[in-house]
Amino acid sequence: MLFRSLGSATWSGHTSARFEESMADVTSPELTAEQKAMLAEIDAMQGPEGFDVIIVCCSNLAAEKFWQARLTESVAEVTGCASTTVLAVHEDWDGGAGNGLGTLYAFQKACAKAAESGHGDLLEKLKGGAAMAIYHTAGKGTRMAPLPGAENNNKPGVKLSALVKVGGEQRPLTILEAVVRQTSSYARVRKGRCSVFWGDQVFVPSCGVQQTDKAADILAALRPMPTKAEWEAEGLHQYGLIAVAEDGSAMQLEKVTYDVATRYLPKDVKQVGTSLGSFSLSAAFMAALLDEFAPELEAKTACLDSDPHFWMPVTLARQDYLDVMAKKDTTAEEAGAHFDRMASFRAKFAPGGEALLGCVDVGQTAYWWDYGRLELYMNNSLFVTAASASRNRSSTAATLLTSVGSPSAVPVPCSSTHEASTADTAARPSAASSSACCAEPLGAVRLAERPSCRTALPRAIVRQDRKSTRLNSS
Repeated sequence: MLFRSLGSATWSGHTSARFEESMADVTSPELTAEQKAMLAEIDAMQGPEGFDVIIVCCSNLAAEKFWQARLTESVAEVTGCASTTVLAVHEDWDGGAGNGLGTLYAFQKACAKAAESGHGDLLEKLKGGAAMAIYHTAGKGTRMAPLPGAENNNKPGVKLSALVKVGGEQRPLTILEAVVRQTSSYARVRKGRCSVFWGDQVFVPSCGVQQTDKAADILAALRPMPTKAEWEAEGLHQYGLIAVAEDGSAMQLEKVTYDVATRYLPKDVKQVGTSLGSFSLSAAFMAALLDEFAPELEAKTACLDSDPHFWMPVTLARQDYLDVMAKKDTTAEEAGAHFDRMASFRAKFAPGGEALLGCVDVGQTAYWWDYGRLELYMNNSLFVTAASASRNRSSTAATLLTSVGSPSAVPVPCSSTHEASTADTAARPSAASSSACCAEPLGAVRLAERPSCRTALPRAIVRQDRKSTRLNSS
């Protein structure tokens, strides 16, 4: 099996000599047109483009110093864009800020660091059309133990089976560098926006890299609105969902039954999908949020997450929001006060009543690699050694991106009823014992835990009838 070295890859257009070489395997008639298209999408991710600024939010100062030095040396190899500015910061916030305030705080600290290091006014650059990305990497990686221990509890620093040139030397690629490489493809459609990604998940959209015109957007695997029978059969009441109306506006939903969902949702809902959690903000929306939450950012108090504290209060009706937050043990008084605050914020930001939240589809058959738990890391690495044809095809797909083996996620939930091959699942004992077996030869959806976020993706039903489990990566 081909193992591709990042360090020796060339960044000319959307192809490289190694990609052309690898296609000798993937042009096999066994590959479907969709699979070939996905491989082309993966290759496009390795082109000479990337975000103008990448911000890495770390757990502590030691991790900040490590990633500042490491990515400064490897960013040209990882993204193909030598001009990318790297700004690593750490979240010195007692008890944690939550991924909502944590995003704002990371950007605020990056602004200060950019000014001090001669990189100018970050917010003005964002307003001027720069594409920026924040990568959340907080956490010691206890579910990945003992591997993060070898990296000074630097979870995204765990190594993958590929090489990258750092300071003129070939060194093992890290999980975060693989994530940066994959997500860099969104830079071209997110000028003047700040994207937020999680540092231990790699995904490949099956519907291309899409964009939005909303102030904020969230990634989701969309599908047509299901019937009540489909909702119940697929267990959608167990998951956080995004609903999209005819005008492209999105609404965040918690774990609800079909009847409750239809009560919450507007009548013109066109699609629903499981949320991936990653989102992006326009420059104006980022500036407005920084201004709104300036008191909390100054005092470093409170813990606010993006889903329940940013998206839900600006997309749900007041009573619906109170009902949802009651399930989170939040009092009606507290939830009501926050809803009213966000309603005022919304009226000020969009006085014409424009929708604030949109959705960016990743497709129902997106590929997914998850490194949130030790067994997932092991299985992803071992799948490359499997002897079956389907594993070889999926391994080829993964080696083009991270050189680690089989994608661990396809299809996205509710998109397939194809049963897993007995030969495939038996190819490696660890594959058969894994809680995430395959609904297609290329794997099944997994979702790593986002900082302080609790939405998970359901998995397609497979013949082994394994129950869906949340796979976390604290």
